[in-house]
Amino acid sequence: MKHGESHDKPHTLSPLPPDTRLSIAEYTLGTLYGQEEVQVRELINSNDEAVHLALHWETVLLAMADRLPPATPDPLILARVQRTLGLPRLDPEVQPLWRPEAPLSHTTRHRRRRKT
Repeated sequence: MKHGESHDKPHTLSPLPPDTRLSIAEYTLGTLYGQEEVQVRELINSNDEAVHLALHWETVLLAMADRLPPATPDPLILARVQRTLGLPRLDPEVQPLWRPEAPLSHTTRHRRRRKT
C-alpha cells in the first residue's frame, strides 16, 4: 500500500431515485407533512447526497425569495402566522430596516457604473 492510501474503500454516493429527489425538494419547500416529512428528514440526517440536495434546494429557493418584490401581507393571514409562531403582533405596514437587493444582472451593473 502506498503512503496516504486508506484501508477503507472510498465513500461513493449512490444516486437517489427521482421520487426521492422530488420529496427532498418538497421537504425543503416545507410542503411535506406527517410520515413523509419524517422519512425525508431521517434520510437527510443519514445520507450525504440527500443533505447536498436539500442544501441546493434551500439555496435556489432563497435566491428566488430574494428576487420577490416586498409585499404587504393580508392582515388576517399575517395575524394567523404570528399567532401560530407565537410572535408578537406586528404592523404589516412596517418595513424591515434592511432587505438584501436581488442580484443585479451584468447589464444592470454595467449601466449603474456608467451613471456614477
